[in-house]
Amino acid sequence: MTDFERFVAIDWSGAGTEDTAADLAAVLATRGPDGWDFELLEPSKPRRTRWRRREMRERLAELLAPDEPRTLVAVDSGFTYPYGTARALLDEPTETPWRDLVRHLARAYAEHGTARAAARAVNDAADGPGPFRFNDSRNDCRFYTGHQVGYFRQVEMLAPQVISTFYMGSGAAVGFHTITFLAAVDELIDRRERDEVDFQVWMHEAFDADDAHHLLAECYPSLFDGVRKELEDTRPDLNAHERDAMACARWLVETQESGELADYFEPRESPVGRRSDCSWTEQLAFEGWILGVPWPT
Repeated sequence: MTDFERFVAIDWSGAGTEDTAADLAAVLATRGPDGWDFELLEPSKPRRTRWRRREMRERLAELLAPDEPRTLVAVDSGFTYPYGTARALLDEPTETPWRDLVRHLARAYAEHGTARAAARAVNDAADGPGPFRFNDSRNDCRFYTGHQVGYFRQVEMLAPQVISTFYMGSGAAVGFHTITFLAAVDELIDRRERDEVDFQVWMHEAFDADDAHHLLAECYPSLFDGVRKELEDTRPDLNAHERDAMACARWLVETQESGELADYFEPRESPVGRRSDCSWTEQLAFEGWILGVPWPT
């Protein structure tokens, strides 16, 4: 696999609106003459210390421009849902289920303004109980049994402590992040169609990392607890979100330098969590994978 020249690690946010000050952090890793440099990205507006998601969308578009060095952007956010979700939520059958579901959720988010409101609207429009779980419906399984959709993706069944992208109740939840980030992806894909950016989303659009100039990948900092704990001692200046982004960036650099990163981009099939109504490549193209979770051996 061709090496990446830069890494961007983002701890995404799902709270509030696009213009709300968010608990969002991003680290840019670049190769310098004396090794890799790690830069904590900051908002461009003077005196502003916290990112707005709208600003981060613009910064991402700059980083993913066609003439920028080859970059892997790793984001702490869900990129999708279990196989069958598009079939259950979209009005018409589609040959591009992941892309069409992304567009569907992005439109709901644009109309309703927050991830919570968008998810409730999707639930209300569903045929029967909807997919997103809030505190008042956290144990309602009828969407999954009624549509034969799992609560977890295949990769989530293999990774401890991963939370379903459907969950939006109290406590730790990635459901909010997932909707707001997929709205950002939808905008980036529109920009790509205008040749403003040059990227693909792994594995939804590109199975082979070398097929893309820039690459977007799902990546959870909780996989790298050792790096995070080390940063607590060595970088006390970082807050929790900055530390998560830095841990992802550090892991990506160290794994590429050791020659092990390519193996994380080489799919190996497992019977755990496999759907019987589609091919494995179809399931992967919709469900994706979390970069950093080893492929089954």
